[in-house]
Amino acid sequence: MTKRYGKKPATAYGVDLDFRPTGYGDTVDPVAAIVQNITGQNRRTMVRRSMTDAAPGGAREIDEEVMADVLDTIGREMIGRLHPSFLGGEYLPGYASGEVEIARVVLASVTQDVFSLRVRRQGRRYRYRFVGEYETTYTVRPASSAKPLSLREVVRCIDRVEASDESTGGWPFPEQLAYSTLENDSLEAALAFVQVESEVYPGLGRYYAERMRVWGEEVVREREEE
Repeated sequence: MTKRYGKKPATAYGVDLDFRPTGYGDTVDPVAAIVQNITGQNRRTMVRRSMTDAAPGGAREIDEEVMADVLDTIGREMIGRLHPSFLGGEYLPGYASGEVEIARVVLASVTQDVFSLRVRRQGRRYRYRFVGEYETTYTVRPASSAKPLSLREVVRCIDRVEASDESTGGWPFPEQLAYSTLENDSLEAALAFVQVESEVYPGLGRYYAERMRVWGEEVVREREEE
């Protein structure tokens, strides 16, 4: 199998691929706006739950440090003592001035590794970068755009991420991450290993979940036929 790009239908798996936000810092969901730049995956979940699962009368009180975009060294050490998974996302690089996250890829590894797609406005253009928690450098395309990306364009951007120290093996970036697990585990485990999320593009997670299931079933079927 090889990855295929080109014009696609307006919708896929019930998701509007032509959806384009008017901006990257004006999400209409107030909860999404609060958690958008929290680097820690578990902290994002904690904050979201505290604000959406609250009893009548308002959100449950939550420590300001838990709501911080980025923890300092002491904060990371303390939260890491709870469980290794609490380190997920906490070692992402800090944000550049005016930079926000528009999507992330989360791995169900022991330390819950996270990759982050970010954007900042520079002059009349939006500049994009893709970062992880280690020293790997990633190439992202497009590197810039005159207006916010459509969901379709974000998908292509994530699919085409290239790492400086490893090969994609011909697969789109998320599928390559899942494929490394599929070689030694079940299809369900491989698909659960990789999640794509976004506070700006609500349909992105569902799109990837459905697309990767179709891909995984095809890979398994091809193996069985060999």
